[in-house]
Amino acid sequence: LDSFAHPGVSVGEPVGEDRERMVQIFVRQLLLALKHLHDMRIAHLDLRPETILLQDNKLKLADFGQSRRLLRGLITGKIQGSPEFVSPEIVRGYPLTLATDMWSAGTLTYVLLTGISPFHGDNDTETLANVSNCAYSMKGDEWRAFTPEAADFVKHLLLEIPGERMTVDEALEHPWLSDPSLKTAPLSADKLREFKYQHKWLVRQLVPFFV
Repeated sequence: LDSFAHPGVSVGEPVGEDRERMVQIFVRQLLLALKHLHDMRIAHLDLRPETILLQDNKLKLADFGQSRRLLRGLITGKIQGSPEFVSPEIVRGYPLTLATDMWSAGTLTYVLLTGISPFHGDNDTETLANVSNCAYSMKGDEWRAFTPEAADFVKHLLLEIPGERMTVDEALEHPWLSDPSLKTAPLSADKLREFKYQHKWLVRQLVPFFV
């Protein structure tokens, strides 16, 4: 799967409604793949551009090296993650749940829509501090092109308290993804290339976390 965009760098056409439609298709397929895991009480724990692939116009999750099955509802131990996409509970060293994946899904949705990473800092330390503090904004001009439902969807995923985030089933039922035509809409590899960015700014070494 070609990936997203560096903060402040134009990602080109499409824009506005066409762009939002593509992101809706992408996010719905991402959630369906995630639902398959969550229904088995398995958390992926490494959702980022490099672990999402496109095969036969269908989105596939890859790299399950960090995946964990929930024991007594919580996940503990050592994991590695990309600072851009980890959740506050990972940064703080708290036990994890399926809601950890939902935070990452919210971050990916934000990036796909705007071309901007919501927590991007000058270095890993600054990025992780932004994540831990839930320091992001949806007030910029880049959000004016998108519907209120899109912003509401992201807001209900990027919540500090894991239990307050939408579950994968709730996210799939959110009004932003309620259009029946999304169920049969294909993902276009050509259109997804519009989201491509150079990984030089993003691909840092994975950071170890103990939870």
